[in-house]
Formats: sequence, C-alpha cells, structure tokens
Amino acid sequence: MAKSNKTPIILLCFLFVFSCKSDDPSAKQYTLTLKAMEGGTVSIVSPSGTSATQGTYDGGTQVEVRATPKAGYSFVKWSNKKTKPTISFTLDASLSLTASFTQQSYNLTINQSEGGTVSVSPVSGSSTNGGAYDAGRQITLTATPNTGYEFEHWSEVPANSYLNRANSKSLTLSFTINKNITFTPRFESIYTGNYSDGIYIDKEANENQYFHKEGNGSAKIVMSDQFLEKNASNFNASANVHGIRVRSSFKKYFGSKTYYTLYSFEGNNETSFDAVHTPSSETVIISSSRGISNPFNVIGRKRFTTEVNTLKGINALYIQSLENAGVDKAKDKSDGNKEKVATYPHVGVSYIIQNDAAAKAKTIFVAFYGKRRPTSTASFNRRVRGWVDLHGDFVINNLNDIIFVELPDDFFSNGLRIRNTSSSTPLVAGFAAGILAGDRNLTAEQLKTKVMEQTVRKKIKIRDYRIKKDSNGQIVMENGKPKEERYTVEKMANVLEISKWKQ
Repeated sequence: MAKSNKTPIILLCFLFVFSCKSDDPSAKQYTLTLKAMEGGTVSIVSPSGTSATQGTYDGGTQVEVRATPKAGYSFVKWSNKKTKPTISFTLDASLSLTASFTQQSYNLTINQSEGGTVSVSPVSGSSTNGGAYDAGRQITLTATPNTGYEFEHWSEVPANSYLNRANSKSLTLSFTINKNITFTPRFESIYTGNYSDGIYIDKEANENQYFHKEGNGSAKIVMSDQFLEKNASNFNASANVHGIRVRSSFKKYFGSKTYYTLYSFEGNNETSFDAVHTPSSETVIISSSRGISNPFNVIGRKRFTTEVNTLKGINALYIQSLENAGVDKAKDKSDGNKEKVATYPHVGVSYIIQNDAAAKAKTIFVAFYGKRRPTSTASFNRRVRGWVDLHGDFVINNLNDIIFVELPDDFFSNGLRIRNTSSSTPLVAGFAAGILAGDRNLTAEQLKTKVMEQTVRKKIKIRDYRIKKDSNGQIVMENGKPKEERYTVEKMANVLEISKWKQ
C-alpha cells in the first residue's frame, strides 16, 4: 500500500482558519478621534478612551460621543452629517469626527420716544433702532433728550433682564447681550405746554399744571384761567369752573373756525405773559379774564410792574377783562397814604398799563355792553349800558382803549349763563384772531389798531365805582375801610357790535 501524503490537507486547513479569523471585526482594533471647531468642545461619553477626545477600541464596540457648545454658540453638525449633539454608533473602522458650531445672535430693538433719541454702539443694522448682534457682544445705548425735555428712565422687555436700580436712570446703558431684548427710553418735558409751538411755561412752577391745546390755525390765543385739575373732566362745557365757562363762551361762537389755535393754562395774566416764547416776528393774542387773588399792596404793585415789563418784551396783543378791581388813595397803617387797591383784587396790572404808553399800545380793555339778563332782543335794545366793576374812575380815564362788547340774547341761554365781562373778553380775542389770520405780518400794536377800527362810537351809560368823598374832599370811611359808591355817567365809547364779532 502506498504511503499517503497529509501535508497539503493540513496546510489548506491552516489557511482556512487563518483567513476566517482575519475577517472578524472584533479581532481588530480601531482608533476614534474627535475634533471641535471654534465655539464648543467634544468628548467621548462611553466607553472611556485614552483621552476625552481619542480612544482605541475593539472592532464592533458601541461608542457614544457628545458635542457641547460654549456660551453664545450652538451646535451645527458632525462631519458625518449627523445633526444631534450626542450620537451613538458601532465602531467598525478607524474614524475621525469633527463637530462644528455657530455663534448665536440676538435682536436688539430700540423704541424711540417723543422728547429725545437713542443711539447704539456698535452699530448693527440701524444706529437708532438696533439690529442683530452676536451673543456676548458688549453694547452701549446713549439717550439724548431734546431741548425742553429731560431723561427719566429706561424700560425693557422682557423685564428684569439688564436693568436695575443703579442703571435704569442713567443716560448711558451698557450690557452684554445674551437674549432678544427691547429697550424704550422715557423722556419728560420740563415745560407745561407746547414747546414746538412756543407756548409753554416752566413745569417747576407747577408740576401738575393744567394745559390743553385745541385747533390748528395760524392765529395763536393764550387763555390762562381757573380750570379743573389736570386729569379731571376739563371738557365739560357746563362745569361750574370759571376758566371752563369762559372757554365755553369762546367755543360757542368760534369753535367752528379754523384760523385759531387755543392754548388753555391754569393761571392768570402773569402766566399768560410767561407762556409766550414764540419768535418776535409772530404775534400772539392773550385773552385774560382772571388776575391774581391775593390782596394788592405796594409790594404787589411792584409785581405788576414786572408783569408789564414782561408784556412789553413779547409780541402779544393783551386783551384784559375789566372786572373786580380798583385802586384809590387810601390810608393804610403799614404803607401810609399810598395808592392801594381798595377792594376786589383781580386785574391790578391794568393800573400799571394805563400809565405805560408801550404796554398800553398793545392792550385792549374789555367790558360788556348790555343789561345782565335780557328777556328778549327788544328789551335788550331798550336798556343798554356798560357794566364794569372797577374803581377810581379807571373806565372814564381809559375809554379810548376799552371795547364794550355788544352781547346777544343767546349769550345768556343754552346753559352758558355767563353774560359778564370775563366771558366777553374771549369774544374780542376770537374776533382779533380772524383779523390776524388774514395778515400774519401784523404786530401786536397794529393788530390792536385794526380791531379798534372795527368798533363804532356810541354814547352809552357807564356804571363805574369810586371812593366816596364828603363835601370837603375827604375820604368817607366805613367799618375802617374807605366807603365805595357807584355812579353812572353817559359817555362816547367804542362798541364792538354783534354783527362784527359774530360774523
């Protein structure tokens, strides 16, 4: 028998076993390497490797890796196009993975407010309205009040993001942006009134002072009087408040006109003078039916002199109600025998104006013409007279500068019930506004002349007041005060007829 040769068979078996072993992944080891682009970090979660970002593992090992963005960044994707920051996979070959990140951006919005502006630095988009910024960017806002305003504080949405007690009132606000945010500056006018129109007063005089503007005509009328509180029902025409009644009489006859703008203030003639800050080329009309209420004395008269100087310094036609005031020689324990108001402190400034030619040239005094409560037009026409509550022969001495306003029956009807000198004054103001609107180049003195030219001369009975004197010319005293007497005199006077002012 021949001897068999087994060597080839053994060799084939060895080669088969060897080749089978080399095809088994678990029989090999592979390296995993992680890399991170700017904005984050990467790590091998499991199993642990030789370092946080590299490891060598048997083939077939289940591996979990994670990408972590830094503050202000967000994860984008892995280089194997996986978009979740934590991924798991079976390692069956050496692999290098890179995580990419992108910087986050947030929107800054600035709401510009009346009374000022806000600028932002650095600029992204708009230098005044904000824009998109990379997270972590340092931003500075600067609030700049307009003339006539002051900065109050910042507000933000969402609240409690960047503001605190220390920085909320600062003109300059700096912060590091890390969320979408909206800022609104708050500005407050330092004046009461309308700064852009040039009709305003310093708010420090009275922070809660009432002010109202109506109309948009070219002729400006300032009316300082007594009104309700700032937030009360100021527009109730029947409210029993002097200023509202006076304004209501104006609106009854001139409310539909488009040539005027009316500015209503809480105050008096002094407030009116202080409110006019218009250019010297622009004539303003002042309708004054209320004076100060403190008793007049020698100190007060110095105050009136200051008021008159203010009047002369502005281009305003001053229309003054002649009601409830009077000056006469009367002996006083403290002042001696000096000129002093006897009763009814109201429009004492008129007594300074009458002796000042420059002030008088731009002043019209007003009284009303007619009986107080007419029952019909016929009775009104039968019984006409001037009605003024002054003293010391003021009316008689100043007739050329006084207008007696002829009033119709309906002036007393429809709930107004204001047939008096106070409510006659705004009628002259409305009439003057119509003339001024037709010629804006008129100065206050020229406007007065134009208004007076529209009156007619009539002989009327004028009732005035004076201090009573005895046959020796001595002042008659009563209860420690000079006694007054009322008298009536017939004089030629300037009358503004209904047909003129009501047209």
